Amino acid sequence: MRNHEEFVNEIYNRKETYLRNKKKTRKNIITFSIPFVLVAVLYSVMILPAMMPAGSEGTPNYEESTTVAADEFSHLTEVFTEPATSVKQPSLNSSPTSAAHSVPSDETAPTRPPEAVKPTTVSPEIFIELDRAEYKTDDKITLSITDTANVGFGYSKFVDLFEANGGEWVLKPNNHPKPAIAYEALPSSMRDEITVSFEIDLGEYENLKPSTQYKITINIEKQSYEAYFTVTE
Repeated sequence: MRNHEEFVNEIYNRKETYLRNKKKTRKNIITFSIPFVLVAVLYSVMILPAMMPAGSEGTPNYEESTTVAADEFSHLTEVFTEPATSVKQPSLNSSPTSAAHSVPSDETAPTRPPEAVKPTTVSPEIFIELDRAEYKTDDKITLSITDTANVGFGYSKFVDLFEANGGEWVLKPNNHPKPAIAYEALPSSMRDEITVSFEIDLGEYENLKPSTQYKITINIEKQSYEAYFTVTE
């Protein structure tokens, strides 16, 4: 078994061996790096300058550019300052009204754009009338529709016929009903109003009574209109 002195000597020997190896390793690293450093220095000194382009016309001349810019600035200053001599500058004691008169006459104050005109919807003014006040049971009635506003309207030739019976109106069925075809009356450019007409055949209705009052109803633009007549013998 080793004593204390031998143990201490062994520790010192290991320490010296470690230091020698570390110094040797550092020396080897430095020795190995020197060639790379020399090559890099030679490359930066000899090769890089040869690869860089020499001074040519494309190289910017900052001194010349500064001079040209200064000349252009002085020219622009003359351009903008010359007209100012012809404009009367308002004095500090002048009122805002007098300063406003110093604006050149060719300048006008901005105006607001015209407001859009909202379109207005005009409704037709409808009137209906019959060509006569009395008819026989087999006559044909001419019904006319007039729009005095001349804006146009839609209509159908389908009508309802009612018979007066004891103070009430009784619907008379049509044995030959016509389809409710939609027609359109367009505004007239030649007249101030629109008028359309079509016929109603009383022969299509049965059991019409002489000396009896009847009325015709028709829907135009979602409104109901009436016309009255009397059947004679």
